[in-house]
Amino acid sequence: MPYHVQPASLQDAEGIRDCVDKAFANSTFSKLMFPREKAHLTPPEVFRAYMIARQRKRMDDPNAHYFKAVDPDRSNAVVGYANWYLPGHLPKKVATTSEQQPAAESMLHDVADAAPIGGANADERPACINGEAMDEFTQKMDEQREKIWSTNSNYYYLGALGVDSAYKGRGIARQLMQFGIESADKDGLPIYLEATPDGMPMYRARFGFEAVGEFEIANGQYKVVLMIRPPRARA
Repeated sequence: MPYHVQPASLQDAEGIRDCVDKAFANSTFSKLMFPREKAHLTPPEVFRAYMIARQRKRMDDPNAHYFKAVDPDRSNAVVGYANWYLPGHLPKKVATTSEQQPAAESMLHDVADAAPIGGANADERPACINGEAMDEFTQKMDEQREKIWSTNSNYYYLGALGVDSAYKGRGIARQLMQFGIESADKDGLPIYLEATPDGMPMYRARFGFEAVGEFEIANGQYKVVLMIRPPRARA
């Protein structure tokens, strides 16, 4: 069955947010950032509004290029998404707490603060979120990116990739990777990403990424793998 991949707009924020939940709800990262024992501290509708508001903020970034995969048999429901950043997209220094920019969205990057939008206060972090782990993750992610790239921002950055768990194994991830891989190879530039432990084997085997580092958060409860795909000569 064909799935349509097309650019996403702000109107897709809620659909992409729902896809994030379906893709990563049972992941170790999600359980760490949104622990069950704290769920009662924030009403579900408040938490959902907060997450959608932050999704809209990230998608409103002019440097973010979001794509969605839709299922035409389900009224074009979003079943996969990706966010690509073009060369020159990221700051050339580690941001301070007050300077941090909204991180690219994925379950790895879905924990950055954002400004209020759409009626929800996305600056006010809900009590149900593990703030300590969130801050540690954001700081280490920025530090590692700075360590690898220093002042060089001449690379493509995959900030987000997720597929609804009910649709995995159907080639949707490959379709969503196509834009960045083709663009990077055309320009002769590498691609960088931070992978989940579950996603790392896929990026390595299917797309030719190489692990170049890693870091842990929450006293080793979760590990992030840093990966680069060198450019390939076009035939």
